[in-house]
Amino acid sequence: MNPKLAGLCLTMGMSLAVQADTFHFTPITDQGNPLLQSLGNQLTVDVTQGGADNVLMTFSNPGNINSTIAQVYLDDSPVDLFSSVAVASQSTGVSFSAGANPGNLPGGNAPAFAFDATSSFGANPPAPTSGVNDSGRYPGEFLTLSATLNSGHTFADAINSLSAGNASNGNFLRIGAHVISIADLNDASASFLDTGTGGGAAPPPPIPEPETWGMLMAGLGFLTALARRRRKDG
Repeated sequence: MNPKLAGLCLTMGMSLAVQADTFHFTPITDQGNPLLQSLGNQLTVDVTQGGADNVLMTFSNPGNINSTIAQVYLDDSPVDLFSSVAVASQSTGVSFSAGANPGNLPGGNAPAFAFDATSSFGANPPAPTSGVNDSGRYPGEFLTLSATLNSGHTFADAINSLSAGNASNGNFLRIGAHVISIADLNDASASFLDTGTGGGAAPPPPIPEPETWGMLMAGLGFLTALARRRRKDG
């Protein structure tokens, strides 16, 4: 195969691929508590590109530490990364609405964190039932938020910002979660912030979906046929 054609097809496939990254959390409540640190590692938000101007954030609680994600918060100030954020989908039994109570991540406005929620979502009453519960009791529960990017911003802005970790006040985006009914702490609650992936690490290379490979192969066939025709004509 012509190396130029191969390179072009690979570029096409990568550009059509679904980009994604996974982030965990660190406690801002009782930060030295080893159980809360383990719970933060259990909490997950998968950030994927839903379209050219769309970011999907899927929250889950895959583990055996009995707990419930009751509120989630986004802080995209001062840049206003998103023009709007809404609930996109949620598993059976999970029910969230926009406008969490309280409106900001509990404890997040402390100077050490300077978290100021620009969007918030809360589990509808009763929260211990309609929140995102641990998979040890309720396997497969999730909440997905859909955010529309403002003009001039990209999916890479969201990933790079989250990868910088929660300590950077220059972030475009930070994510908070408030967790309730932590059974091993007498049903106490705690707040968490995203931990990032380690100081601005680049996201992993995107993996093309089956549909992408189909488009890639179709494009490859077209370019190969075109090249053969040009050689024949020449």
